Amino acid sequence: MAGGARKHGAHRQSLSLAFPTLGTTPSFAMFVYDAFAEFGGGSGAANAAVGYDVYQEAVIEMNLTLDTALTGQATNFTTFAVTHRNSAATTKNAFTIVASTTAFIFAAFVPANLNVASGATIPGGGTGTLTIGTGTALPWKVVTGDTITLSAVPTGNGQYVGGVSLNFLIAGYGA
Repeated sequence: MAGGARKHGAHRQSLSLAFPTLGTTPSFAMFVYDAFAEFGGGSGAANAAVGYDVYQEAVIEMNLTLDTALTGQATNFTTFAVTHRNSAATTKNAFTIVASTTAFIFAAFVPANLNVASGATIPGGGTGTLTIGTGTALPWKVVTGDTITLSAVPTGNGQYVGGVSLNFLIAGYGA
């Protein structure tokens, strides 16, 4: 891979949500992938100019961190969702982490590694499992205009109050 203006090396991204009050669904957080921002400020370019790297990039790492412990009680049930869409808003990949059992414990400030297969226990996420609804597990190949969205919904009595952070790494993928 040759060095380029924007695609050289890996890029860490972070999305955050907050549950400021009991039972309130927070707004979603979104990242828009734009490999060649100089060519359109978000619209991107199908073919980059000479001197730009055109190698494939992908989301290769991802973790979810809460700033308040989430324990599996009917008053704390919460569903976290991560969705990858293309520029036409078609879902390419999507998964959820559902905290809805009494055995579920999500410690505060412990990153939960989301690089697992569907149905697998999430390292750092207590007894939580990741469920893929569409597409595949990581890595997710990205192209200009793709979005990554973090959303969350309180369920049960929706008593979780705290912050949620999704961190992911976009880097070169393949040869």
